[in-house]
Amino acid sequence: MASTGGLNAFAHSLTFGINLAIFSNLAQYMYTETIRRRRNIRPGWIKWGPFSCIILATLGVMADLTRHLINDSNNWFIVNASDPKQRTNFDFDNCVYGVPVILGNMQCKSAGMGPFIVSEENALGVDLSMYNDDGSLSFYGWTFTIIGTWTGFAFLFIGIAWYTNIGQKMRQQYLNLRGEPNQNLEAQEAFLSPVSTRRDEGFITPASDEESIT
Repeated sequence: MASTGGLNAFAHSLTFGINLAIFSNLAQYMYTETIRRRRNIRPGWIKWGPFSCIILATLGVMADLTRHLINDSNNWFIVNASDPKQRTNFDFDNCVYGVPVILGNMQCKSAGMGPFIVSEENALGVDLSMYNDDGSLSFYGWTFTIIGTWTGFAFLFIGIAWYTNIGQKMRQQYLNLRGEPNQNLEAQEAFLSPVSTRRDEGFITPASDEESIT
């Protein structure tokens, strides 16, 4: 697809909306599950650690997407070619824009201006460009795009791994495969299906051959 200002702005808005929906729902889920499943964990920083990581991940990832939206918010205005200091916003209700001058009724404050140049500026009066004029990353590029985004996804990984206790579960699975004694029954049971049962140091299901398990 051809890359235009309109398509870029649409893509940035769509990406912002999708990511905001995902991260906000993930944060809500982590909050309710922390209250429900981690209420007895102490101290508090361990209890709320995974949720805090998700909040930091949301801030980090959304920062660069917000920067894009700010840069895409432009105001179009008219500059008089003969007097660059003379400028006006478009008034399509009362003015007729033609070459070389603007025509209109008494309510058209820009009537008689021309020839003119159409220009634009950021609606908020800021420039958060990712790159400098020489093509290198700007301060905003490093802060929002590189540091913010990558740090955000790192916190996302840490938060999910912390909440699911994936490290302990993988370690227990490794010990099970080696046939070593169980170290953490709770982690071991996480790998059982709802209809599985435990016998000694092995696992059986209704479809298993009990005699083959020692």
